[in-house]
Amino acid sequence: MQTTMDLSGLWEVRLGDGAPATVHLPGTLEENGLGEPETPALESRLTRRFRWEGEAVFSREVTLPDHPGRRLILEAERARQLRLTVDGQPVPTLQGTLSTPYLFELTRWAGRRVRLCLLSDNRYPGWPREEIVHASAATDETQTNWNGLLGRLCVHSVADFWVRSVRVYPHGRTLDAAVDLAVPRQARSATANWCWKAPPWPGRSACSGGTGSRNRCGRGFAPSGAGICRLPPRPRCGRKPAAP
Repeated sequence: MQTTMDLSGLWEVRLGDGAPATVHLPGTLEENGLGEPETPALESRLTRRFRWEGEAVFSREVTLPDHPGRRLILEAERARQLRLTVDGQPVPTLQGTLSTPYLFELTRWAGRRVRLCLLSDNRYPGWPREEIVHASAATDETQTNWNGLLGRLCVHSVADFWVRSVRVYPHGRTLDAAVDLAVPRQARSATANWCWKAPPWPGRSACSGGTGSRNRCGRGFAPSGAGICRLPPRPRCGRKPAAP
């Protein structure tokens, strides 16, 4: 990926129904002095000056670059539960978790001046909240359940196709690989039946299969949301893959 636009700097933020304020990103709400005052100091652990559990809406107007023949991807390297709207329109998430970067595609707005709104919610609606807030990623004794955006915050210019991830599962004399490709929406039909076959190891055979093949470990792509073609996670040769 090639970074074409740095989004770090001053943003507007609104907490709940409160008045808008100015924050510097990347950073947390606490680092910007925003949120509700923390309870008095405790002897059992360190405490914060401020805390906020709820939705924080970070917004900013930007003019997006225009690179014909390339795609624009917004990256937020670290966040809680995160959504994006552009001029009020929801943008599907290409990928993103509590411990991996969030990616959103902005290609359709290339060259336009738009309002980006990143909605960060550390209440985790629809997610297993209790498991999250009692894990080391969010307890008050460790990272705290912070709210904000950390790490890289930028727009990348990327080629039409790129390899998003590769997972390899050895099974004795065979090798099974799962590949995630980030594919333009208009090209998904052309790649939906493409099948990748692992090359043989020295002295060993590869899983059989080829373009469009469904025998043994040969597997075709299945389209899955927001311009992504993804291989099925379970090998078709009958063996359960090891945990990624």
